[in-house]
Amino acid sequence: MIGLVRHLDLGRPEVTSLEGIGRFKHLEVLFIDGSNVSDLSPISELKRLEHLDASDTLVRDLSPLENCKRLAWLLVNNTPVEDLGAVSHLPRLQGLFCEQTSVRDVGPVANCRFLEYLHVSNTQVSDFTPLSGHSRLFELEARSTRLSSLEAVELPYLHNLEVADTQMTCDGILRKYRSLRVLGAARTPCDSIMGLGRSDRLGTLSLSSTPVTSLDGIDQFRSLEELFIAGTQVRDLTPAQNCRRLTVLDISGTNVEDLRPLLVLGRLDVVFAVNAKRLRPSRIEGVRFIRSWRVARRDWRWRDWPDHRLV
Repeated sequence: MIGLVRHLDLGRPEVTSLEGIGRFKHLEVLFIDGSNVSDLSPISELKRLEHLDASDTLVRDLSPLENCKRLAWLLVNNTPVEDLGAVSHLPRLQGLFCEQTSVRDVGPVANCRFLEYLHVSNTQVSDFTPLSGHSRLFELEARSTRLSSLEAVELPYLHNLEVADTQMTCDGILRKYRSLRVLGAARTPCDSIMGLGRSDRLGTLSLSSTPVTSLDGIDQFRSLEELFIAGTQVRDLTPAQNCRRLTVLDISGTNVEDLRPLLVLGRLDVVFAVNAKRLRPSRIEGVRFIRSWRVARRDWRWRDWPDHRLV
């Protein structure tokens, strides 16, 4: 029966070794996240492995995975991993998640032509040019990295881009990546919405705690549904009147006073206004106003919690 097992969860602290895992010849999905495993050598025998989650472990060396040619999903978040060299031998890799690691170089992913998801937040990666030409890359998460520019990186299918806590100015980013649906640029030097460029596809925009002072240009985003401007110097919401699809707005920690421009937004569902001290008492039918951080933190739509350290 062992030989027929396809899914195995060993994500427990008491698990310290994968010795004997090779007996599971048909294993396709393996979870060891949260275990105390440090050596992946036994995994080299798992020729059918497609999904490995080794997050929150002691794993440092990924070279045993070079023989796992079917591996499509690899998660090593919060581990001592430094070198991604092994992934260059994984031609079917679709998702690589190595956040909170010591990784500095994403060069090895250049060979992963089927890569769709890359998460490298909280690493020392600065050069993203090896990603250029990845026609399938759908999502790039690069928070708290050394990223400063994507000028030389061509990603025609990129839909989700997260660059919070970097030095990205994001000038012209939507002209370059015309397929973007989500742009997270909180706590970046981005100082102008107009400078982002026009987009008929952008649905979520986070500019919290940036130098942005005006919503001028927000009407470039006809499909915008979620707007996060917490901790900015924005005062006037009038330009948002043209965002008729807007459902979520975060003005926490701003000096916004007047909400009347929002009266024309028939789809608006929730306004986060934590610590918006100048906001006049207002009521808009069908709209929920959240003024308490304790309530806000329970709502998944308050998407960028670190933005609200100011409250």
